Amino acid sequence: MGTEDAASMQIRLYARRLAAIGEQVCSGSIAFLEDANVIPVQVSEEMLTKAEQNAEKLISGIMNRESSACPGDQCKACNYVRICRFV
Repeated sequence: MGTEDAASMQIRLYARRLAAIGEQVCSGSIAFLEDANVIPVQVSEEMLTKAEQNAEKLISGIMNRESSACPGDQCKACNYVRICRFV
């Protein structure tokens, strides 16, 4: 994950799936090891629902070939950089 927003979404999706199997999630955080920084991530029901809806929208766009490319610094860490036509 490149950005704090993307990492927060990932944490929220993990929290949503944990809740689905009966695990209680009351907090979340992102640890940036490079600068020894930990950022809290809200895992309220509202935030989990928004993350899930956002993920569904992104997946639907990909499946319907309606997603647009967003080339940038994150491309350096992508597994598909060698075959991506947008880089």
